[in-house]
Amino acid sequence: MKRIYLTILIVLLTLCSFGQTKWIKYEENPVLSGDAGQWDESLNYIGSVVFYNNQYHMWYNGFSESSIHNVGHVISPDGIHWTKGRINPVFGQGSPGSWDQDYATCGAVCLINDTLHMWYTGYKDGWGNSAIGHAVSTDGGTGREIL
Repeated sequence: MKRIYLTILIVLLTLCSFGQTKWIKYEENPVLSGDAGQWDESLNYIGSVVFYNNQYHMWYNGFSESSIHNVGHVISPDGIHWTKGRINPVFGQGSPGSWDQDYATCGAVCLINDTLHMWYTGYKDGWGNSAIGHAVSTDGGTGREIL
């Protein structure tokens, strides 16, 4: 009898996990796109979203034909309507000769105590030569302090 109950429980848990895989797209997509003539006009893709100071903060990757990959910062009261800061991009490639001299793309941002931590991918000499870096910020929009 215990085997039957255990089997039923496993089947129910499996069915419940499948029910959580359906996503419904927002009807008014896209919620953010690049601006003509700007650093993010040709390509932009999400890096990370964090809720702090009573609003959503998104760091996203942008690119234009005349620039390299950079990271921008936008804020939103609801996660749908985003406002770009006046200082963008907020994060980019490293200095010449550094391991991330060619590109820097945001992967994840996490708030730990009062400090934002970003883990990002840096590139040197093409896409095949990449590594993961770490940066911190107290406001998410300025400064580049590599630990």
